[in-house]
Amino acid sequence: FDAIPAILRDHPDTYFLLVGDGPLKDELLARAKRMGFAERVVFCGLVPREEIPSALAAMDLMAHPARYEGLPRVLVQALAMGKPCVAFDADGTREVVVTGETGYLIEPGDSDAFAAAVNELLSDPERRQSLGKAGRKRVDPAFRVETMVSETDRVYQELLQQRST
Repeated sequence: FDAIPAILRDHPDTYFLLVGDGPLKDELLARAKRMGFAERVVFCGLVPREEIPSALAAMDLMAHPARYEGLPRVLVQALAMGKPCVAFDADGTREVVVTGETGYLIEPGDSDAFAAAVNELLSDPERRQSLGKAGRKRVDPAFRVETMVSETDRVYQELLQQRST
């Protein structure tokens, strides 16, 4: 939320789709009201699985400011749909977001840099398209279910073989 005022200064017509639910929802809504941009934040709650592609299609880019999350599946999904990502460099995020290739990794907590990266992408549709295209290539086939299951099975087979020797 700290990045939103700077983004709205440069792109006043921007809307923010806040996906998910949890104990902080009421606090975040109150904060958005206090900060004066509640009408620009759409709290859509949990999105049913079959509606995720539609929600992603409505976005120009994926802004993911989580500080703690293994490998954020939503980033893989966004990149698969050709959406560039701006995310905090936390946990497994760097497995899919590569600065200058598929989006931008930002130092966790640096809301100024986060806003600057979002503003850059909002200002440059060709750059968004280029990063999104590279994102699709990065996650497909590497993050397809079949690939991930096959790789997991391979690791298990190696471990079983090591154990039997």
